Amino acid sequence: MQNRTYARPTLEKKNILELKYRKHITTGKARRVFQLQNMKYSESVKVLPASTEIQDSVTSKFESLTQSANEKFEGLLQVVNEKFEKQTAIFANMLHKTIEFIMQNMYKIIVQSLGDKYLTYSEF
Repeated sequence: MQNRTYARPTLEKKNILELKYRKHITTGKARRVFQLQNMKYSESVKVLPASTEIQDSVTSKFESLTQSANEKFEGLLQVVNEKFEKQTAIFANMLHKTIEFIMQNMYKIIVQSLGDKYLTYSEF
């Protein structure tokens, strides 16, 4: 029995075989498609290098967008705060009137129960 060693297929060969079986095409056709795909990829990498200008543009647009959103949010928060303060003032006024009304009624009840001889409203 002879000891045979088989060369492992390279990644490129694996990809070609995978493409062949996936697309049900011949090996030659798979090789051409694979080379064409690699060529398009390498061309696109050569044509579109990473640019600091694009990054700066994106960064500045993002900063202006966040600043605009912050300004809108602060404006909305200010409006909500003003309405909240207005409602709080209305509630405080209503509470004050209610407590005053309760105090007056309690005074009347106390005066009626004790009689007019002990207290007058001006003294209380």
